[in-house]
Amino acid sequence: MMKKRILVVEDEQDIRAVIRDYFLLENFEVWGAESGLQALNQLKIRGLPDIIILDMKMPIMNGWEFAAEFGKVYGRKVPIIVATAAADTEKRAADVQAVDYIAKPFELDELLKKVQKHIL
Repeated sequence: MMKKRILVVEDEQDIRAVIRDYFLLENFEVWGAESGLQALNQLKIRGLPDIIILDMKMPIMNGWEFAAEFGKVYGRKVPIIVATAAADTEKRAADVQAVDYIAKPFELDELLKKVQKHIL
């Protein structure tokens, strides 16, 4: 069976690495990007993932800008989970038509459940 593919768009390298390592152990294929712009460039090379975990506050291209550009180029084919430390996480998720959201800091098993709910 093909591994499910996750794109983690997060500017903090340590958070990106922890998420990546956890999901690799759970038998997912995972890659990361430190900005929305880097994520868009990687999508051109790697193709679409099964789900995107998206931070909102990032330099260069933030989560809102990424989601808008992603929607224009790819439509809404890929579910997005917003992961942010902001107080209004639910609103931010709605702003980008995300399927789900999780507030930082979060437990990795909680994030896993949300990912599985939307792609398995």
